[in-house]
Amino acid sequence: MTGLAPKASLWEKPVNPQGFPWMSSPKGAPLEESHPLRQMFFAYILKSNKDEGFYYGSCEDLSKRVKAHNSGKVRSTKSRRPLVIHYFEPFPSRKEANRREFF
Repeated sequence: MTGLAPKASLWEKPVNPQGFPWMSSPKGAPLEESHPLRQMFFAYILKSNKDEGFYYGSCEDLSKRVKAHNSGKVRSTKSRRPLVIHYFEPFPSRKEANRREFF
């Protein structure tokens, strides 16, 4: 089988860290409270630009959580700033996001 690349793990797919498209409508306005993606939970991987290491986590509001990491409010990543989103996955429940985080 020539020309076929090995299948990458889901956790290895990089993500554009320049914004969070699920948090706004096509026109850029914030999503309504009843929007389905407002009630999502996320498993995520952050990559440190300082030491090239990774941090795995889960949360309800990903943009707010990344800001907390980069402002030094999270003890485990305070010395590893700046951090960028390397990968994330949405889940309908906190339990599923936590399960994926620990996978």
